[in-house]
Formats: sequence, C-alpha cells, structure tokens
Amino acid sequence: MLRAEYSNGLWSNFRHQDVVDATPSTPLACITWMGEKEIRLYYLDRQHILQEYCYSEGLGWFVGDVGKMNIRTSTNTRLSAVYFHDGEGGVNVCVYYQELGSQAIAELRNDGGCWAKGDRLPDALDGTSIAAVALNLNGGVSMRVYYQAEDLSLKDHCYDSDRGWYSGEWNPGRVPGGSPINALAYEINEELHLRVCWHNQQDEIVTSMNTGSWGPITKVLGGVTSDFQFALVQWVDGKYIRLYYQDVTSGVLLRKSNCSNLT
Repeated sequence: MLRAEYSNGLWSNFRHQDVVDATPSTPLACITWMGEKEIRLYYLDRQHILQEYCYSEGLGWFVGDVGKMNIRTSTNTRLSAVYFHDGEGGVNVCVYYQELGSQAIAELRNDGGCWAKGDRLPDALDGTSIAAVALNLNGGVSMRVYYQAEDLSLKDHCYDSDRGWYSGEWNPGRVPGGSPINALAYEINEELHLRVCWHNQQDEIVTSMNTGSWGPITKVLGGVTSDFQFALVQWVDGKYIRLYYQDVTSGVLLRKSNCSNLT
C-alpha cells in the first residue's frame, strides 16, 4: 500500500518507503488529531487481520499495536474509525468492523493505553458500509454508527455519555445491499448536528440532517451506479461540505456546498 502526501502546495508519492502490505482492495479508515501531528490508518493485511499504521510527530511512521490483537475480519468487512477526547487531555480511538463468523458490528477501543475489544453493536448485513462519527459535547461524548441491517434497511446505533448505547431513530428505508453510507457530525451552539448521505433505491445519493430530529430527505446526485462510492468532509461546523465521487468516465469529481445543505 502506497502513501501520497500534500505539503506546501505539492503532492508527493512515497513508493519505496512507508509501505505496508495489505490485502487487495482493502477497506481503509483514517483519523487525525492535533493537526498533522497524529495520524492513524486502519487496513487489512493479506490474512484479513486488522492492522494499524501510525504517524506521531517526532517518531515518524510506524506499525501500530492493533495487529497484535490478531482480529481476523470478515472478508467483506468495511472499516470506520473515530477519536474523541476523554476530558482529561487523553484521546480515545474506536475502530468499527465485522469480525469473521459474526454479523455484528464490533468495536475495538483504545482509551490511551492498550487496545481492547469494546462493545458489540447490532447484527448487520455482511459487508455493510459503516459510517461512524464522534463528537465531544457538553463535557461528554456522542457517537453514532450508521449501517445496513440484514433486511437491507438503514439503521443507526447511538452512544451518549449519560445514556450509553441505544438504537437510534434513523430509518430511511431499504436500499441496495452494500450501498455506501457517509456521515458527518459537528457542533453548532452547543448542540449536536448530524448529516448522513447514502445511495437509495433510485440510484441517487441523498442526504438528511438531524438538528434534534431528522429532517427531510433531499437529493444530492442522480444516475449513480450500483458500485458507486463517495467520500464526505466538512469544516467550519458544517458551513462548508465537500462530496467526492467517481462518475461514469472514471474521473473523480466534486459536489460542494457552502451552506448546511448539499442541494
């Protein structure tokens, strides 16, 4: 697996260094905090064992400890990762995946010390897209994990510090198996705001926003294919949103919004 780096306005490829051996078409999940000072990349090796590749300022790139857990995932698993602060200056990291022989979404957690298996989330469709978000809010943390259930419906599983894990209210209906899901979380006026985008039955990318309750579903893109994939990013508390995707010509395109609505 190769790495490309952007610095001072230029992209650079690292083809002969900082390379890890991964299974073909490995899923990827990446998080960063403290700017560029801490980066964590999660992937599968050729035995479908979950692995971690790390960057820390002053240390450079190195192989993390996740591989020592010897977690063999489903061959169809997707990955998602989040981080949040523990209120005492430490950082917690959670990785979500499907383990071999289980339909459940599993959690691997590091509370700043060692890695350990965390909570077991609901059963899901084998190979479901997993979109996890986390946000420190009002002295606690809120997490949301979006996934596709075995009956092809879309679901969310929620965590709040004062409540623990519970089933959410997001249920926009059935979609094609393995449809991509992406999610964002940000704070506005000390309130949690959520936005989810997904591929629906009409081969569209649609979106819905939660500002205390789920709003209407609106169309972002139409005419997408069954293997359509996309990535979502935001900054300035959801004021600017970018959706990157590949069209039928194989070019990577951008759909952007400079407000809280992608349409």
